[in-house]
Amino acid sequence: VPAGEVLIGEELELLQVAEFQIARYPVTNAQYKRFVQETGHQPPQSWEGGDYPEKQGDHPVIWVNTKDAEAYTIWAGSRLPSFEEWQRAVRGDDDRLFPWGYEVDKPRCNTAELHAGGTTPVGTFSDGVSPFGCYDMLGNVWEWTSTWYDNDDQHFRVVCGGSWYY
Repeated sequence: VPAGEVLIGEELELLQVAEFQIARYPVTNAQYKRFVQETGHQPPQSWEGGDYPEKQGDHPVIWVNTKDAEAYTIWAGSRLPSFEEWQRAVRGDDDRLFPWGYEVDKPRCNTAELHAGGTTPVGTFSDGVSPFGCYDMLGNVWEWTSTWYDNDDQHFRVVCGGSWYY
């Protein structure tokens, strides 16, 4: 993703974002299984018997916490994007609200309104691709960022994108 600007927050603060790389698709079960096999890392709790559900190798991996996500990105030679980078990848140069534009258009993503009842294969929603070619940035699964948020006594990691059940 080339360097550029992105509007962030309720006050719509304009931030500069340096050039960065981001995955085109969310991490799939099959990719994560390879990581688990090669490193001995604990599989997600949703995998019965240490394996993902049958015929879901091309679905995004779920039930991965921040430590799991960071371990995977290190193994893959990558890193989690910051919140600002993630927003830049979704919003492009015209600061659209959604990867495809400015209006809610539910058939372009897997959210609760679709009633899929679970994840869908990554890349299913080609009409929902971001300006920089990223798929499933809205819906299907929540996506971890490297950004921490502090509010009073709370300290938590920022997630983006929504999911199939939200």
